[in-house]
This record gives sequence, structure tokens and C-alpha cells, in this order.
Amino acid sequence: MKLKRIAPVLIVAALFVVGIIPLLALSFYARAGADDFSYAARFVRPTIETGGNIFSILGAAFQTTLYFYKVWQGLYSSAFILSLEPSVFGEGCYWVTTWILLAISFLAFFALIWALCKKILKTTSKAWIGIACVSWFFFIQTIPNIYEGLYWFNGAMNYLFFWCLFAFCITAAINYLTKEGHARFGWLILTCLLAFIVAGGNHVSTVGCIFVLLLLALFEAIRNKRGWLFCAFVLCVLGLLIVSAAPGTAKRAADLGIDISSKRAIFNNLVQSIGASAWWLAEHFGGWFSLSTVAYIVCVLPFAVSVARKAHARFTLHASFWGWLSAAFVAMFWAQLYLLQVSTKGPGAGRTTDILYASFVIMVATFTLLTTYTLIQKNESKLKGINFDTERTSACLLCSAGLLAILFAFNSPLGFTTSTWEYAYTDLSDGSAKTYAEEMDSRLPILTDVSSKQVELSPRTAFPPTISTPDFSSDPTHWINQSAALFYHKDSIALVDENVDAEEPTL
Repeated sequence: MKLKRIAPVLIVAALFVVGIIPLLALSFYARAGADDFSYAARFVRPTIETGGNIFSILGAAFQTTLYFYKVWQGLYSSAFILSLEPSVFGEGCYWVTTWILLAISFLAFFALIWALCKKILKTTSKAWIGIACVSWFFFIQTIPNIYEGLYWFNGAMNYLFFWCLFAFCITAAINYLTKEGHARFGWLILTCLLAFIVAGGNHVSTVGCIFVLLLLALFEAIRNKRGWLFCAFVLCVLGLLIVSAAPGTAKRAADLGIDISSKRAIFNNLVQSIGASAWWLAEHFGGWFSLSTVAYIVCVLPFAVSVARKAHARFTLHASFWGWLSAAFVAMFWAQLYLLQVSTKGPGAGRTTDILYASFVIMVATFTLLTTYTLIQKNESKLKGINFDTERTSACLLCSAGLLAILFAFNSPLGFTTSTWEYAYTDLSDGSAKTYAEEMDSRLPILTDVSSKQVELSPRTAFPPTISTPDFSSDPTHWINQSAALFYHKDSIALVDENVDAEEPTL
């Protein structure tokens, strides 16, 4: 292969490396905190400390699920996952969190783009790989909340991880619809299994999964005169009902000040949250459509042209398709605000925004690709004389230019979003990440000292926004202090400075 053909590819690969290495390097300075202690303390950590094998550890994780189902919330899938946070296997294992999230999000983006291009459009072009790479890279570099989305195990695994499972579920459903013979039932079983697992995670991914599965099930019923995909839809709804009926869910709603004592109260909560989510959706869409998004679309466009030119499918892109996806997206916003809005009057946690943003990034890529496909279908005769092979130099160079703009524009006056790369590089270069890790590690001797039951700690001085967990409080009854005390088998934990309180770092 000639150098001039592979050089642009090497440039793109180098950009990916430059953009991801600081994120991976920063992961080695991340440490457990906040809810990480809550889920692992009661059953999993004691089991590991007593030398339990893999089966007993999984059994302890199942015990955690039952416990939280009764006392806090009914998220049966996420409680199991969250109880297995890495530091419970060793204080130096927490870095695995970021590596897992980057890997599974990479696979999720590839799965969705693959399903759209190879299964729906039936393209023979390899340009869909370029769309998948650019989409994932753009999402990682512009993710709204880096700490809760990539470095905090409890927050990211409860949200981004389950959003990825939602993506795999939809991919499996599309594969089922496009398969023939008995092999497709294997994909159906996988879709059903993933749908039930997703329903036991965060509500945002669950509601999105329900809407999209219903769309695909209706398509199967109308187009193929079958209704097997309704099984996955029903299982996802059933899982949501199981979560909603949990004693812990009722307790959590009461603790948050949410009135669920009557049908009228539930209806009022619903109306409030829908109204708030519609306003919040409009506000965030305006913020997300920045020049960075324009650069992203420019990067995707040449690959979309190549995919569309070599697609073998023939269908009309109906407006109802976008209406249905938009309804699913609005419903995901509603799910985010349903519990939090009526109690805190706020938009919810950053980790929730991250997965809504992931859906936004995928929808922008889908819109660009399908719009390009539709336009080429309508004007195919006018495009026959155009020789635009985007699998070669042209697309790679254009992709390189776009990625350079996204990666290195930072806080430019042109309005580009500050990249994750910059945040990670800043925390590494100014030494705040290293200082933070050293201060957290300096607490371990006293926290792991079995003879010390009432622990007093000095407050931290380093708060790198990308990885810093909320610190302990001077009040030993603060929930973070109590969770850590249970985790480390202490009677109490408190900061010695009474003026210090626990606050979440913000970017």
C-alpha cells in the first residue's frame, strides 16, 4: 500500500492516541469515594476479606441487590454491578473503572453504527467504521461531566455502562429483524435478556429502551406479520414495574420528599417533571449545538456519502421515524427529572446528562447519515459522474482536520467545547491529580488500622475536577462518613477541620 494512502490513516490514529492517552493516564490517580463505599461495604468486602471465592463473591453481590431492593431502590441490575467496585479487590485497582467505560462505550458506538449501516442500509462500504470512530471520539472528548461519566465507578457504571447495554440491546433487536432462519431466535433471546437487565439499571436508559423496542416491535408486526419482539418490550416494562414496586423505591421517594400517597399526587409529579424536562431539553439542545457539533457533522459527512453511495437498501425515510425517536429522547429526559425535579427543582446529576448526551451524539450521526442517504437516493442520476471515494485520502484528511479542531480548539472564542483531553492534561500537568492521589493514599494506613475505631482525618488540599470525589465531612453522621466507616470497619470517621464540608467538584 502506498504511503500517501496510509498517511492520513496514521494521522487519524495518532490523533486518537493523543486524545485518549491523557484520559487513561489520569485513571491511575482516581480513587474510590461516596457511594462506592455504600454498595460494597455490607456483603462483598467482608466476603473478600474472609477469602471468599468467585462464587461466594457473586453471592454477596446478590445479597447486596436484595438489601438495596428493600431499603433504598429497586435497581436490581445496577446494585449487583455497583457492589463489585474495583477498590474492594485492592486499593490499587480503581483505575480499571475508566478503562472499562472507554472500552464498552467504544463497542456500544460501533455496535449501533454497524447495525445502522450494515443491517439497515446494507452497505458494502467500510466507511461506517469512520463514522463510528468519529462519533465515539467526539462523545468522549465533549462528554458533559467527566468525573461522573468516566472516573467515578458508582456513577458511571450505573449510567454510562447501562446506556451501553441499552445500545447492545437495540443492536441485537435490529440483528434479529434482519436475520433469517432459526439463527435469529438466538438474537431474540439476547435482546430479551438485555432488555430485562437494562430495566434493572437507571430509569433513563430503561425508558429509552422501552420506546425503541416498541418501535421495532411494531415494525416487525406490520412488516413481517410477527410479534416476537414484543417479548423483549414486555420484559423491559416488567423490569421497570419490578423496580417501581420495590419497598426501597417507596422509601427513597419518601426520603426525597416525593408524594406518592395517591394517584393524584403521582399525576401531579408526572406533569411537573414533563414540563420541566421539556424546558430543560430545549435549553440543552441549544448548548449542545455548538461549533464543535458542526465540526463533528463535517467529519461524519464524507463517510456518510460513501456509505450511502454503496448501500443496497431501498426505503423511504418517513417523518414518523424521527417523531418516534424524538419522543423516546424526550421520555429519557422525563425519566431523569421525574424523581429529582419535584424534590430538588434541579435538572439532575451530571452522570445522567452524560447518557442523554450520548444519545444526542448518536442521533446526530444517524440524522447525518440517513439524510445523506435520502438525498443521494433522490438525486442518484445527477451524482453518477462524481468520483468521491471517501475510504481513501479525502475523508481521512477531512476527518483529521475536524478532529484537530475538536481536540485542540479548547476554549477558543469561536465557541468550541473544552475537550476532555484538555481537562485531563491540565490535572496531570499541574500536579493536582498526583497530589490528590497521594493525599487519599496517605489516609489508608489509619483507615485500614484495625486497632483504630474512631478516625479523624485532615482535609484534602487537592481537588482536581476530573477525578476528585466528594470529601468526608466534619460531621461523622454525614452519609459519606458513615458509608466509609462501615466499609473500613470503623465506629466513626470525621475531618478535623470543622469548617470543611463535603462538596462535589464541578467543572
